[in-house]
Amino acid sequence: MSTISILNKLNNYPVFTLKDIQRITKYSANYSKLLVYRLKKKNLIYFIEDGAYTTIDDINKIATNIITPSYLSYWYASYYKGYTEQIVNSVFVATKVRKKEINFQNYKIKFINTKYLFGYYKEKDIFIVDDNKLLIDALLRPKTFGNFEEILKVVKNANFNKDKIVSYLKIINNISLIRKVGFLLEKYRSINIFDEFDNLTNSNYIILNSFYKKYKYINKKWRIKYD
Repeated sequence: MSTISILNKLNNYPVFTLKDIQRITKYSANYSKLLVYRLKKKNLIYFIEDGAYTTIDDINKIATNIITPSYLSYWYASYYKGYTEQIVNSVFVATKVRKKEINFQNYKIKFINTKYLFGYYKEKDIFIVDDNKLLIDALLRPKTFGNFEEILKVVKNANFNKDKIVSYLKIINNISLIRKVGFLLEKYRSINIFDEFDNLTNSNYIILNSFYKKYKYINKKWRIKYD
C-alpha cells in the first residue's frame, strides 16, 4: 500500500493507534512500528503520546478523541464558544478516566475527571459541552476557570434552556449546586428555576464564590452569601 493511500485512510481518524495502522494496512506489528517511525521522521504524522498519533494539527479534534467518551469543557470551552476574551492554551477535557495531562505542540491537554459525563454534542469531529452543562461544570470545578469572574462571563453570555438545565440539575441532585445555578440564573438572566425543586431552604447558607470567602450580601430565597 502506498504512503499516500495510508495517509488518506489515516486522515479519517483524528487520533489513531498502531492497531489502527495494522488494521488499515494489514502489516505486522513490527512493520507497522517501522512505518510509524518513517512517517514521523518525514513529519507526515504527529506524536501525541505513547501509542497515539495524528495527521492533523486541530487541537480540538485531537483532545476529544484521545479518550472516548470525552468532551471540551470548563474555561477552554468558554474560550472556544467566545464567552471570554482571554486566550486559553490549556485544553480542558471532561472524562470519566483519570489521566495525566499531555503536551501537544503549544497546548496542554488537561483531563478533568467527572461522574457526570453528559450534556455535550458533536460538531465536526469535536465533542463540546452544551451551554447548560458548561455552567454546571464550572460550578462543580471552579478552579478550572481560574477565577469567579470567568464563570460569570458564562452566566452572562451563554444560551440557556430552562428545561434542559433543570433536567441536568435533577440528575446530579446536588442542593448546593442547584442553589448556586438558580441564584445566578435569576440574578443575571431573569430565569427562575426555584419552583422546580424541593427542600432548597432546608439547609445552611452557602458562599457563592469559592475563590473569595468574604461576602457583603445575603439572598434569603436561595440561602446564598455573595459579594
